[in-house]
Amino acid sequence: MFARLVYVSSFALSLAACPSDDMQAPPDAPAAHPDAHTPPPPPPPPPLRGYGEVCTSPSQCQSNLCVGETGGTYICSRPCTLTVAQDCKDVDAFCVPIGGGDNACYGTIDTGNDTDDAVVQIGDTVTRVLSPLGDADLFLVHLDQLGTARFTVTPQPSIDVKIEAYGEIGSALGFANDMGPGLPESLETDVQQIGTHVFIVVRDVGSSTGGYTLSVQHVATAAPGARRF
Repeated sequence: MFARLVYVSSFALSLAACPSDDMQAPPDAPAAHPDAHTPPPPPPPPPLRGYGEVCTSPSQCQSNLCVGETGGTYICSRPCTLTVAQDCKDVDAFCVPIGGGDNACYGTIDTGNDTDDAVVQIGDTVTRVLSPLGDADLFLVHLDQLGTARFTVTPQPSIDVKIEAYGEIGSALGFANDMGPGLPESLETDVQQIGTHVFIVVRDVGSSTGGYTLSVQHVATAAPGARRF
């Protein structure tokens, strides 16, 4: 269910020989004529690029980090950690693995400015509030049990919610928005490898604000007709 990993372009280092401090011209070297042409100094290097700007090499970026999917466009990024649910909140992105145990901000997801995001695992239940209208909360869910995992969002009366699932590199996997205000929405998936994770986003798509509960359960069998990813 997961897309290919994000690729990190290799460092490009330009090497130059260092001049020797005690190097002197030979005694018989002719002195330069005072009217000899002096070449102009080389132009300064271009300014380093900021987050989100297109790059082809890490050396072009302020962060020295240029990431992208193989065959696609690469952008300047910045490091992040998966110990925080949404460590890339300030740039409206996901924190994704890029190999070697490192992570970087990539993709696009806007969940507002609140602090409702959380890291959870199968068996957890959390309660949050969607406010203002259009608010969304992101949960990094560790898939630590094999079998069927069910994600259920139960809103307060009059609150209409949508649940979305994204893979490790922020690729959209599926969503559920079938029920009306006050009714639960759910998604299911088959966990075939322990140690992976998904991002679950709960979004307010109605005309009222209020609370909801997200539960992540290991279930024996899939629900008939359940939306899956």
